[in-house]
Amino acid sequence: MDKELDFIKEFVASEFITNVSRYSENIEDEAYQKQAKETERYFHSILLKRYPRTGLEFANSAKKEIAKLKIEKQLTRTIFQIKEFEQFQLGDRLQEIVDKETNIFTVDTSYTQKSKAPLSYSNKYYLASTNEGLKIIYEKIYILREEQWIPGHDHIPTTVLNDGIVVNVQKVTSPLYEPNVKDYLEN
Repeated sequence: MDKELDFIKEFVASEFITNVSRYSENIEDEAYQKQAKETERYFHSILLKRYPRTGLEFANSAKKEIAKLKIEKQLTRTIFQIKEFEQFQLGDRLQEIVDKETNIFTVDTSYTQKSKAPLSYSNKYYLASTNEGLKIIYEKIYILREEQWIPGHDHIPTTVLNDGIVVNVQKVTSPLYEPNVKDYLEN
């Protein structure tokens, strides 16, 4: 699982740079697009582009101030744990791209912006060995008020239908939000 953990560490570092760059007025659009593509390369190409910059972020003085505040709020995601699964079920399109001889991995991470809430789950990234190499193939989002993971989208062909059976877990950093701590310790 070291390879997968290194991969997600590289991703969250690149994502942080992209998120800060997105709201940095002194970074030209072309340089930003290059950085966004660098971060998007961690996702399989069947997934949609994720880091749009419209230019409206700096349309007037009020939006420029909001952009500055967004930069100040940016954080690198905290990685909580990584799990390896076998006997998983994938939507048809994911079955076509995922190497059938390998397992899938999930990585529980925190949010990308400072929050008053205790450190908690935000995103679960699914990693797999694919026809494009190791890639993020799917994600779930943690809804704090409901204390549950929900699918990142509902397009069945590109969905992990069932995680399968856990065969390995590596703990990285404990969350602080009590329901997440309980989950973290039980799994």
